[in-house]
Amino acid sequence: MNDFIRRSLLLVLIVAAGCNGSSSSSTPAATPAAPAPTPVPTPADANFLSIAVNAQPYGSVNTPTASVTVCQPGTSNCQTINGVLIDTGSVGLRIFSSALAVPLQQQEVNGKPIGECEVFLAGPTWGPIGLADLQMGNQPKISSMPVQIIADSNFAPEPADCANRSIQPAQTDPAVAGFNGILGVGPLPQDCGNFCASMPTNEYYSCTSASPAGTCTPTAQAVGDQVPNPVALLPVDNNGVVVELPQLSSNGAPSASGFLLFGIGTESDNQLGSATVLTLNSSLSINVTYKGASLPDSFIDSGSQAFFFRDSSIPACHDSTTYCPSSLLKLSAVATGQNGNSSTINFEIATPLSPNFAFNDLGANNHSSDEFDLGLPFFFGRSVFVAIQGAGTPAGPGPYWAF
Repeated sequence: MNDFIRRSLLLVLIVAAGCNGSSSSSTPAATPAAPAPTPVPTPADANFLSIAVNAQPYGSVNTPTASVTVCQPGTSNCQTINGVLIDTGSVGLRIFSSALAVPLQQQEVNGKPIGECEVFLAGPTWGPIGLADLQMGNQPKISSMPVQIIADSNFAPEPADCANRSIQPAQTDPAVAGFNGILGVGPLPQDCGNFCASMPTNEYYSCTSASPAGTCTPTAQAVGDQVPNPVALLPVDNNGVVVELPQLSSNGAPSASGFLLFGIGTESDNQLGSATVLTLNSSLSINVTYKGASLPDSFIDSGSQAFFFRDSSIPACHDSTTYCPSSLLKLSAVATGQNGNSSTINFEIATPLSPNFAFNDLGANNHSSDEFDLGLPFFFGRSVFVAIQGAGTPAGPGPYWAF
């Protein structure tokens, strides 16, 4: 699977009231909490899902979540699951087993249950593939969609070659992760595609049993059986999404609310307008130029809590990769797509001292000379478009980002 899909869940440890500057700078004074941001207007059409960035469900900073409803296929036995991360850096619905009360049908291929190992920087997610009917907001229900059930203790244990794909342990606790599940709405129609369909990989596994006594080995997984991008399965408004979040002040806000719009150029509220379209390369990346350095593996990711980039001139908080400058920094970078289109991004980096949960100026060192991760702070005050690979849009087929 392309590395882009694995980069979305890097969590930053931020102690909001006690982040100290480095030894080379003084500790800034705490700033008062900012007023609530001006709300994003409610979309004119019904093609949306409400997003909240606040202390719910587990007190994580810069974690955009929504609620979705899952049902046993073909029944009215349903559950609304709150605190589901809206993630433009991955694909598919993944729900922690401990947050799931509705029993889902186990997916089987050739009579054997299927498990999946999806790797994020925060650690792998291991668990069975179940089938669920899914409803997102007022959109039509999607029937019998494959979803990953994370950390199901009643399923076969994580294979060693899954665990070996990451230096981090498997994600098992939603309170540690900061959310109850992941709604991946990135620029692919499935989470692995032809690569996993053509040969056995350490992404999908065929298991001898669905019980804890089962053992699992890598298997090829047909595209139609893979965990899909739910947006691509909608009957309309299915070529991508738009993320809309309000502008914030430099002190952040206790909470911020916005919307995930379904479709691009399909309704009055999801038109591209003057947005600059940046097509993606074969690695699903764009180039970002920052302080003269070209970073060709860069990306836009609502599941990342900060701007992640390397800049040795910015001091870090004590025992952290989070940046803690002595005063507000006003910076800029230039994002360029495969199509040659460019857009200048003006952004700020500040020390996170106020007791808030939504910040547009949070930054951290990713120790990479090739990547600039435009995380959730980038989304505040913008409409960010994510077009799905192969899907037609007014600006041509995806994959692309636009803003």
